[in-house]
Parts: sequence; C-alpha cells; structure tokens
Amino acid sequence: MNITFFNISQYGHILPTLPLVELLTRQKVMVRYFCAERFRSLIETTGAVFCPYNSYQQSRIEYGIQDMKKNPDKRMKMDDLIVSAIELREVFAQIKESILETNDFSNTDFVIFDSTAIWGKLVAKEFSISSTSSITILPVTDEMLLRFPEYTLEYFYWMDMEDVKQRGVDKSVNQLVRLKKKLKTKEIECETEFNIVYSPCFLHPMADCLDDSYFFLAPDRFIRMRGATNCLESSSGNLRLYVSMGTIFNENAEMLEILIQAFSGAGEEIEVILALGGAKVPDSISFPKNFKVYNLVNPIKMMEYTDVVLTHGGLNGIKEAIYCGNPIVVVAQALDQFLNAKQVERLGIGVSLSKYKLTYQSLQEAVKQAAYDPGIRGNVIKYQNEYNKSANYGDLLNKLKERGMEHGI
Repeated sequence: MNITFFNISQYGHILPTLPLVELLTRQKVMVRYFCAERFRSLIETTGAVFCPYNSYQQSRIEYGIQDMKKNPDKRMKMDDLIVSAIELREVFAQIKESILETNDFSNTDFVIFDSTAIWGKLVAKEFSISSTSSITILPVTDEMLLRFPEYTLEYFYWMDMEDVKQRGVDKSVNQLVRLKKKLKTKEIECETEFNIVYSPCFLHPMADCLDDSYFFLAPDRFIRMRGATNCLESSSGNLRLYVSMGTIFNENAEMLEILIQAFSGAGEEIEVILALGGAKVPDSISFPKNFKVYNLVNPIKMMEYTDVVLTHGGLNGIKEAIYCGNPIVVVAQALDQFLNAKQVERLGIGVSLSKYKLTYQSLQEAVKQAAYDPGIRGNVIKYQNEYNKSANYGDLLNKLKERGMEHGI
C-alpha cells in the first residue's frame, strides 16, 4: 500500500502526524511525505520517504502565514472572507498544478492531507484516489455555525464581532452561508468521508455537531525534533513552572519581561523552565538565576517534572499538559489559541489570562491558583484519566486498515 501525505511547514501541524506515519511504515506501508526541506530529518525518522516542496510551491504555501505573524490580532470582516476564499482557491490550484508537473501519483493508493493543505485533496480528486483530512486544530462545521452562530463566528472564523453585531448575527450567518454556497467553498474545505482529529473529543466545545466521519484521538506517542533537550532532573521541592512560547507567535519581548518581573524575586520558591521555540531573545533581556532557558525541548520530558504549564495556547501544548497531568495557565496570542484557552476554562483545568491585560501580578496569581486550587487539581486528574481512555494512534491505525479494505486497498 502506498500513501501520500501532504502537510504545511509548521511544527504544530507536523508533530501530531509523525507517530501515525511511523506506525504505517512499520506495517510496511510506503509513505511519501510532502513538506518543506527544513523538516526533512524530522520526517525521515519515521521511515517515510521525504518529498520536498520546491521554492515556488513553498512560497505559495507560505501565503498568508507571514501576514498572520505580523498581524496576530487581525479579525476578519465579511469582505475579507470573500477575498480570502477567492485567493485561496487560486493558490491551492497553483500548488496542485505545480506538484503534478514534477511528481507521479499513478501508484498512490491513498492520500492524507493536512486540513490547510487542500492541494492534497485536489491531487486526490484529480486521480480519483480516496483521501482523508488530517486536522491538528479543533474543526468547524456548518452545523456549528447554524446552532451556535456567535461562538462559531468569533472563535472558529476569527470574525470581527463588532462588525458582525452591527450587521446582525443572523444576517451575518445567512450571508456567510450564501457566500460559501456561491463560492463553492466545499471544494476547498478539508472535510472528507473520514477526518482525523488529533485531539480527544472532550476538548471540542461542540463535539455533538460533528458526525462519525470525525475520528477523535488522544495522542499517546510523541516524536520530537533532533537537538531538543530531553532531560530535566527531578525537582528539589520548589514549585516548577514550565513555560512554552510556541514556534509561531513567539517573538514576544513584552511577555518575557512580564514573566521575569513576575518570578525573578521568587528565589528558591519557583523555578522557571522556559522553552523559546527558536525565538530570539533581545540583548536587553537577562534571565534570573531561577530561570532555566532552552531553545527547543521535548515538552513531555519537561512536563513530567513540572507542576504548572504556562502556554501560549497551542492545542498541542494543552494536550500534552493534560496527558502529563499538569494544570495550565494560558495566555493566548492569536487565532485558534483563543478558542483553546476557552476550553481550558470550560473544563476547569487551569486559568486563562488576556494578553491585553496581562500584568506580573495577574500572572503570579494565576500560577498560584493553578498550582494550589483543589478544584483545578481535581479536574486535571479527571481529564487526564479521560484522555487515557480515549482512542489513540493504535486505534486510528486499525481504523485506517478497515478503510483500506473497504476501498480495496
């Protein structure tokens, strides 16, 4: 069996897929994995055949990502959605055509594509190959939009809610539904007959709006980049705080300054383990003695020896904290991170702080609350147990085998 996997060039989208790819290659499945050249060594550790995007393809894939980094607070208006849908359709088609010019898919039995790598879906359609979407964020459906319009528009479509309320929520929803139909956005949306969601079902606030075509799993295997720090000695009894800056919206000097101000005077009481995620630290910033600073780390190994996790709100970090049984403090930075922060609050497994109102005092209080509140501690244990009972990569592998047999593969 030959599988082709299409992804984008972001760690948060790649890392959850690697244990699945490794399990497939161990089953003697040949997996070709398309991604940016800089991820070659990481992906090849799974046994997959790495296929790099060329410079043109990569430039088109990076479309919009740099703008998001420069404008993390940008909210969409209806006109923005129209322009975005038209532009993305063109970009996806350009990437697909470029890939077809230089690659042969005649022996491909199955395609898996990241939910944002829609060119993979288009390639599969071109050759009438069965395909599956690989979703590393919390998915959205039309039913969610119709049943919970305000929440869905704000947290899944990242809409400017002042603009929505001026237009009227119902009017905005009806306009969006008509727009999606007119532009035939289903063709460039990720939904297929089978959709992999790398998240336990309980993390989705509207899981009852998703049908059985969505397979939720709680990642129980983790593959990390080479050069990541893997070990951390056990704590000497002081409170240990693990801080993840993420790998996209991590150039945040103001956040670092608040972090230092909050815990520089803690002495032996609080030890801070800071993962920069490749971010550059300004020369003006120096870290106190109770800070241990790393570039890249294996978060699972770090969390095993920490008491509280402070995260930017990436879904992977939140899942890893639940897996390790750590209470969470979230300071969401952009996009779906605000939605993820809401889920931490909803489940009662931590504290969410607004980046717009963040002070060193509020950060100190949140960390102490997460560490010592018995209600939060109880919920952390509850959802760690629920996480461990959820479907995992082995279950997903069996499901994919079933689907392969259904399609005569």
